[in-house]
Amino acid sequence: MRLLFIIITGLLAGCTNPNTEGGFEPRRLAQSDTQLVLEQVRAEIDRELDQLIEKLYKRNPKFLKASGQTLEQRQVQLRRAMFYQELNEKRGVDAIRQAFRPDFNGDRVFSYVYGLASMIDDSYDRKRAFYLLDRPSGKSIFNSARNIETALYLLRSQRDDRDELYLLADGYQGKILNASFAMLHGRLAAKQDLVADALGDNEQRTLNMVARSIASTVFLPIGF
Repeated sequence: MRLLFIIITGLLAGCTNPNTEGGFEPRRLAQSDTQLVLEQVRAEIDRELDQLIEKLYKRNPKFLKASGQTLEQRQVQLRRAMFYQELNEKRGVDAIRQAFRPDFNGDRVFSYVYGLASMIDDSYDRKRAFYLLDRPSGKSIFNSARNIETALYLLRSQRDDRDELYLLADGYQGKILNASFAMLHGRLAAKQDLVADALGDNEQRTLNMVARSIASTVFLPIGF
C-alpha cells in the first residue's frame, strides 16, 4: 500500500498548495501519508472540475449567460455542500440526471458539473482536510469513479426531442476532433480509482464491476 501512495504522490507532485510551499504546517503532524494524499487528490479534482465547467460553458455559452452568474462564481459554488434552489435542491447523481431531463429549464451545465462535484464530495465524506482518524470509504470512492464514466456516457448520448444533444462536449469542430472532455472525465475517474485501490474494499469493488457489465447507465450508491 505504501508503494501505491508513493506512486499517487508522484502523479500529483505538481498539486501542492502554493500558499504553503516551503513552509511547515503544524496540522501535518496529525496526518499520515494517507491523509496527505487524500488532500492532494481532492485539490487536483477541484481544479479539474473548474476546467470542466469552464470548457462546458465555452461550448454551451447560453447557459452561463442565462444564469446571471460569472464563471468564477460558478466555480466557487462547485465547492459548497449545498442544495441549490435553482437545481431543485438536487445533488450528486440526481443533479447529473436532471441536466438531461426535457422538463428542466435551468442551467444544464451547472446541474451536470455540480452533480459530479457533489457526488465526489460525498465520496470523501464532504471533507477537504483529513486527519489520522479520517478514512473515506474505498467502496464509495470506487463507485464515484464508475459514476463519472456513466455521466460521460449521458453527456455524449442524451438528446432532446429535436435529436440535438442537451450539452455540446466532445466532437468535431471543423476538421479537428475535440476529445478533451473525455480526457478530463478519464482523469477524474483514474484519480478516484487510485485512491480506492489504496483504501481497500477490493472484494466489494469486484462485485460492483460485475454489476456494471450488466447496466452501464446505472449509477452506484455513494452515501449521504
